[in-house]
Amino acid sequence: MAKAKVKKISKKKYKLSLTEEEAITLHAVLMKVGGDVVNSPRKHVDEIRGALRSVGINAFLSDHLVTASQGSIMFNDGKVIRG
Repeated sequence: MAKAKVKKISKKKYKLSLTEEEAITLHAVLMKVGGDVVNSPRKHVDEIRGALRSVGINAFLSDHLVTASQGSIMFNDGKVIRG
C-alpha cells in the first residue's frame, strides 16, 4: 500500500513507501512521459526514474502498457514484468 510523509527542511521533501509492484508500475508510467529534460518538469521525472533504477526497479513496457492516441496511458491485463 502506498504511503506518503512530509518532512520539512529548507525545501519540502516527500518520502513514498511503495511495494515492489507499485514501484514497477510507477517506473512504467514515468517511462511514457515526454518533454524537454532541461526546461520542463520532465527533468523531475528523470530524477524519479533514476532513483527507482538505483534500487533495482526497471519495467519492461512491451507487454505492460499501451499508449493510446489521445496521449492516455492504458494498462494491459496481466502481470507487471520486472526487468
